[in-house]
Amino acid sequence: MITDGPIDMYTRPSENSDRRYEDWKSLPELVVSEDFRVDEVFCKSERTSATPQSEIKIGGTNYPYRTGYITDILLVVSPQNEEVPVEELIFYGNSAVMSGDTIQAKIPRHGGGKYIEGKGRVYLDRPFGTTEEAIEIELKDKSGKVLREDKSVNYDMYFPRKIA
Repeated sequence: MITDGPIDMYTRPSENSDRRYEDWKSLPELVVSEDFRVDEVFCKSERTSATPQSEIKIGGTNYPYRTGYITDILLVVSPQNEEVPVEELIFYGNSAVMSGDTIQAKIPRHGGGKYIEGKGRVYLDRPFGTTEEAIEIELKDKSGKVLREDKSVNYDMYFPRKIA
């Protein structure tokens, strides 16, 4: 089922002060692509709302404005690489993925981060868990041709858009 909270992938690895300078990498360097067969698809949509700070009443009724909706998709998957222990992928966004599809998922695989002068904000690699977040899903046909690309709401955090 889809969890209500974030995946616990942002915790600091223990003893990372002993890690070598070369072990620390930028976010895009720690995004890994893996192929999966989709066994089951669960989708959950929720309404979102907000109350402007200027309209908040202390001791009164605050009226929220509907701001849209969010969709989370949980994919129960079988990895094509037997060494990958991933059983579930969570995708924050919309996708046309169906049970039986073959996909390639981009998975951010990073642990704790810190700032290193000359390198900026950097992170450590970590092993796969059984549940991972996918930031991009490529749906493929039987020959391996990409039919569709879906990017999650978190995609720009890893691959920022360049504004001209």
